Amino acid sequence: MISKSLSYIFVIFLVLSGCSSPEKNKEVAVSEALKKEVSKEVKREVIHYGPHSSKANSFIDVTKNLGLGARSATHFYSVDWSGDGHTDLVYLPFHYSVPVFLKYSPKYKKYSPIDYNPFGKVVRGSYLIFLDIDKDSVLDCIVGTLNQKTELEKEHIRIYKGKLGSQYQLIEQKTGINEVKPASSIIPFDYNLDGKIDLFVTSWYDFTKKASRPALVPDQIFMGEGNGFKFRNASYLLKDENEFKRSEKEYPNAVASFGGSVCDIDQDGYPDLLSASSNGMPNRMWMNRYDNKNKDRIFINYASEANTEADDEGKFDKRGGGNSFYMNCADYNHDGIMDIAVGELFHSYDNEKKDRSSILTGSQFAFPPKFIRTEYNKDDGSGSWSQGDRRANWIDINTDGFLDLLVDNSGFPPKSRLIYFEQSKDHSFDDTADTHGINLTNPSGTVIVDWNRDGMPDILTGQTNVRDSKIEPRIYALQNNFKKGRRFRVILRGIKSNYHGIGGTIKVITNQRKILRPVSIVSGNLPSQGEEGEFISLFNGEDILKIEVLWPILVNKNGTSKVLKKTYQKSLRPFVGKKLIVLCENGRVYGDRVKFCKQ
Repeated sequence: MISKSLSYIFVIFLVLSGCSSPEKNKEVAVSEALKKEVSKEVKREVIHYGPHSSKANSFIDVTKNLGLGARSATHFYSVDWSGDGHTDLVYLPFHYSVPVFLKYSPKYKKYSPIDYNPFGKVVRGSYLIFLDIDKDSVLDCIVGTLNQKTELEKEHIRIYKGKLGSQYQLIEQKTGINEVKPASSIIPFDYNLDGKIDLFVTSWYDFTKKASRPALVPDQIFMGEGNGFKFRNASYLLKDENEFKRSEKEYPNAVASFGGSVCDIDQDGYPDLLSASSNGMPNRMWMNRYDNKNKDRIFINYASEANTEADDEGKFDKRGGGNSFYMNCADYNHDGIMDIAVGELFHSYDNEKKDRSSILTGSQFAFPPKFIRTEYNKDDGSGSWSQGDRRANWIDINTDGFLDLLVDNSGFPPKSRLIYFEQSKDHSFDDTADTHGINLTNPSGTVIVDWNRDGMPDILTGQTNVRDSKIEPRIYALQNNFKKGRRFRVILRGIKSNYHGIGGTIKVITNQRKILRPVSIVSGNLPSQGEEGEFISLFNGEDILKIEVLWPILVNKNGTSKVLKKTYQKSLRPFVGKKLIVLCENGRVYGDRVKFCKQ
């Protein structure tokens, strides 16, 4: 549209156009003014879809250098799938598609395509998870499918055994997970600390049934048995979740779960579970407790008591919550209590009662945990807007010693952009993505990688053209150029516990504070998977005294089973200053990545 000021100038231009020669000078002046105004209008319409406004040179775009310049992706899996000790890359070009495998070349320092299919045949999925299930030091693969109307084939969860030679073989025999469900996320963990991988499966709406409305499917737990590739349905462990009402043929306690995560919230050594729900349904906080009646562990939902199911305005309404995508835990303020980031989808026109994205700050050590909710939104004051916080990474990006929060705000261009909540010394957060030049539109599947092994967390993300066809889908590889502080990455290697130490907790004790890091490999809905390990940054003058690990395994002490707590002090000293430290369950320490720790 032409503004009123432009219309007024145009009228003057018409009046003056028939005047004498002196007036023609005015005509020229008005014409120049008109051009300037039109130029301003054009400039206002220019939209920068990629990163811009950076003056800090905090990140360097190395996408082409890494061999990713002509590619696009929605999900990433930064894993050593080839088993050569270097982190390779797998990605999904679309939200449901055939995965692309790339191998990293340390010689050329780039990712290159391979000339064979590791699966041996065409495999499609909504997301992947790479982990060593059977503890042979070779990564296996789980393929999950959301099973909605858009998926070509409805598939149950498929498990592929990794083999030497970079091949994956489908486990043909019954794995115990044979039902087709709307699996929105699969979270590997070990609920009873027996050393075997269990699976927490969150379920969204089931559109496969012929009914007037989609069915709600309860979340499930599958217990690992035998050699690691056989599972038993143990969903009864989720108290009341799988209760079935025959008269109405439904699960009355089921919610539309869209993203899960694992974290030892109360730090008792047993992993707890978080489940984010959509359509206003309450989020879940499944605390891992001992059941005296059945002499077994059980998960009880304490979300209401903890203030994590919804905000105060909506917690007493069955649909008073939000549209949650993730619940990721961390101790961002170093008080020794776990905190949680919650991501929501919301619009400027939504009811005020609908939940906004939040940071839930843990407020007490006593059980059950309690959290103080701080909501936020990215309203720029320009009218209609929408925000879809679909994925998040707790990571100290600027390596100043404080955890930051990197959020995929995506799906509603041009305002939905990558958010970088930079934490200040007073533990407040400010979005500085534009300052540091990473405020790209429609980010997708963002993961943290360290491809050049300098100990700095680099950013790998995709850009999609959802709701704007003018966007050219592509990959962004943004290399961290902060160069602040001392930093390193810690990797766990289990022996009797699960290979990756999933569900364990790392505590770095320094001369100034205690740094907590919960260990997991995936989180959120349709998860991506970043490079393994926990990034740690130190203050100036801060020295490591020791590292304590609460391993996800039980040991027998004086006839009593206790969670294994291992302290690394003397064995750690030779490796202080290394960019990568591997802690073994048996107390050994390595200064580089190792495939397995010897007994």
